[in-house]
Amino acid sequence: MINKENFNKDFWNAIASHYEKDCYEDALKDACLYIIELVQEKSENFDMDGEKLINNIFSEKNPKLLINKNQTPSEIDEQRGYGFILKGLICAIRNPLSHDKHIKYSKETTDSVLMFINNYIIAKLDDTKEFGYVDNWFSFIFINNNNDSERYTNKILDNINKKDRVNLMKEIVEKLVHIPEGKYSYFINALYNSLTIKSKNEIVVMLNRKLINAGDDQYLRMFFNHFNQEIWDELDELITVRIEEMVLESIKKGKFVSSPFTMEDTIVAETSLSTWTCDWIKVFSNYEEIKKILLKKLYNKDEAKYVFQYFYDVVTDKNLLLENADEIIKELKKKNYYFKRLIEEYMLFGDDPDLEIFRKDYDKIKDIDEPENIIEDLPF
Repeated sequence: MINKENFNKDFWNAIASHYEKDCYEDALKDACLYIIELVQEKSENFDMDGEKLINNIFSEKNPKLLINKNQTPSEIDEQRGYGFILKGLICAIRNPLSHDKHIKYSKETTDSVLMFINNYIIAKLDDTKEFGYVDNWFSFIFINNNNDSERYTNKILDNINKKDRVNLMKEIVEKLVHIPEGKYSYFINALYNSLTIKSKNEIVVMLNRKLINAGDDQYLRMFFNHFNQEIWDELDELITVRIEEMVLESIKKGKFVSSPFTMEDTIVAETSLSTWTCDWIKVFSNYEEIKKILLKKLYNKDEAKYVFQYFYDVVTDKNLLLENADEIIKELKKKNYYFKRLIEEYMLFGDDPDLEIFRKDYDKIKDIDEPENIIEDLPF
């Protein structure tokens, strides 16, 4: 005999309407639906249902919910057996009742099943914990490991539920400067792309707040280092335009200087921000202006070194060369070494007929060396 006072309140509310009308088959279906929804809620997996859901959440090799520590042989057996019980509930009770209206359950049998669900299945689910081997995902990924492969990233994401993914992404935004430079970019962007649109919007708001007052500082540099360019258009335009102008000013100042101590060329400090944006400027709204500035810098030896070091792919773009063909040919005739270098790779290794317009003048100066003097005449 069922005493509702001894039942889980939410569970009783889920089955009461049918049970109290003696509709025992419907009450059992309500009970199975309650368990499935509870598993979905606990695991935050709302994309699966039924036996497929249970197989995923209580997988023997990769469980998403644990009813114990799952370490000793007895704990492993209990964990595995609990998954079998849930699958049995679905396969032996819910599925037949859903497909065969002739199946009938007595009150006694219904009471036995409902009490088992209440006293054992729900009690165990209430005590479940998510994948229990990692207490702090940020430390696990960015401090205790050194792996950013696609395979490893996908395996990590398989083990982080949706709620923890959002929380981890928020922690990444807050602690971006603490993530090692040049590492984990694949994971960070894969994690971001795995979020829902709503969660992505939350992250973008956080980034906007972080970047709105950013100067030439470590946070901005790490943003360029760790995120992919696709996120640029998602940021507030006030912020992107402000940063684009900062980068443009940095590019204008870009050059190498000789160190009196090392006798080696070093980049001037005021321009270091731009060196973090080599892969980004093509998505900037002021990209056309940047290209003109970069071409203009080819008239100065120290500035040209900076351009070729960091923006070679930009200034050697075929379309840019053709757009400025007359000026390039003019400088080739003047035996300008840097304009020779601008087209050299195409002349040596390319076979593009459109660029053959430079061939005649290039061949005349192909053996000249880099000059020591600075050219002051700037036609751009």
